[in-house]
Amino acid sequence: MVMLSIRTFTNYLQTARPGRQHYVFGFNPSKRITLSSNHIDGKSPYSTGCGDGYHYWTFEMVGTNDQITMKNNYITNTAGRSPALSGGTLLHAVNNVWQDNNGHALEGGDTKARGIFEGNAFINVRSLSSDYQGRLYAAAAGNTNCNAALGRACQENSLVNSQGALPPLDTSFFSDFKGLNIASARTALEARARVPGGAGVGKL
Repeated sequence: MVMLSIRTFTNYLQTARPGRQHYVFGFNPSKRITLSSNHIDGKSPYSTGCGDGYHYWTFEMVGTNDQITMKNNYITNTAGRSPALSGGTLLHAVNNVWQDNNGHALEGGDTKARGIFEGNAFINVRSLSSDYQGRLYAAAAGNTNCNAALGRACQENSLVNSQGALPPLDTSFFSDFKGLNIASARTALEARARVPGGAGVGKL
């Protein structure tokens, strides 16, 4: 479990077989958090789901006013909460690869949560979301206009053998990104080719 605070960068790590969560963010606001090029490996004999080797507790984002960027992370063999986007978190998820999730990727029960998902690849994900109550913009073909939030168009996400859909497009929170440093983005195809071999310990 990693406790994160103001101006934190967690790069090129690998987490596996945690007691509960891989990453958890406290309730107090944490600003300018970046998680990049990490390998979150949920394969574990101690899985917290159904004892099937797929870990359930992945990212618990519950801060009252967190600002988090997830970029170039490789998230494998999970079953849920990848992430649990809740609290008042503002998330930019860009060029991550989710692979082999036998539950759901996104969830969150708080209407104040907000997230932009762009240029990500979802591969063999059983369900893209479950009971998400926040606002979300997940770029897809024909819907990549993120200029008001990011100052550029979004890269569309890619789904490969993945089921369901991310929540409907919502642009009402785009002004919340004003004045923030925005991560660049590659295409989802490039992320799928680069991220699995470039994330984790020893890849810097």
